[in-house]
Amino acid sequence: MFLSKPTVISVLSGLIWGTVAYGLLSNESAWGRVSDFSWLSFILSPVVGVLVYYCSYWIFYQRLWLRIFWSILMLYFSSGILALFLGIADFFHPLRSESETWFSLTEVPLSFWWGITFTPFLWTLFLFAFGNQELIRYLVKKSTV
Repeated sequence: MFLSKPTVISVLSGLIWGTVAYGLLSNESAWGRVSDFSWLSFILSPVVGVLVYYCSYWIFYQRLWLRIFWSILMLYFSSGILALFLGIADFFHPLRSESETWFSLTEVPLSFWWGITFTPFLWTLFLFAFGNQELIRYLVKKSTV
């Protein structure tokens, strides 16, 4: 099976992002039951990486300001997808009460987006997201020439 170099890099990039997510989510005192499923972020991150790659393919030929804006949007999109997966896993947790259904499906993605937006430490993720996008853009342009 032939995989293009940008797709392979997207999978590896997803694994790196999943490792970062696993490191951030494994703190049980901060995330509670969600930390029980932090390993899921590592497993599903390659899928999210490839999904973001195929959603972002058109942006590689656009202007710089649009690529910066798109990398920010894709950071929110990918973290939201990952948070939704973790929320669904938390939804099936045996210790969840009926009153926590809303938490499982909405508050996990909202807490991810809150952390990315308002935590200065996590603002570096925007730079990494843009750098990641530019690396894949370079590989796509190099492979199409």
